[in-house]
Amino acid sequence: MSGTKPSLPIAQYVGVYTDSLYGETTVTAAGGDLRVRNGSLEGTLEHWQHDTFRIRWDQRWLGTPLVTFVLDASGTPSRVQIDRRSFARTDRGW
Repeated sequence: MSGTKPSLPIAQYVGVYTDSLYGETTVTAAGGDLRVRNGSLEGTLEHWQHDTFRIRWDQRWLGTPLVTFVLDASGTPSRVQIDRRSFARTDRGW
């Protein structure tokens, strides 16, 4: 969405997020963009509003779901919600 920007610097969204059913989702930074990978699926995250992004999957037939990063009390992303699935942040190097 034009005229908006993420709440945090892009690097702070980078991390590993895990769900017991859907496995591991990794968010990386590449060339100023965020990339997401879950299994063999990969895509680019485009900022939508605040801490919400839209995935542009490399596999275009998957659509463009919204992704929302949930911040904890300290303002750090602690979860990511993708298509009604919630992944907890599991990398603790942040």
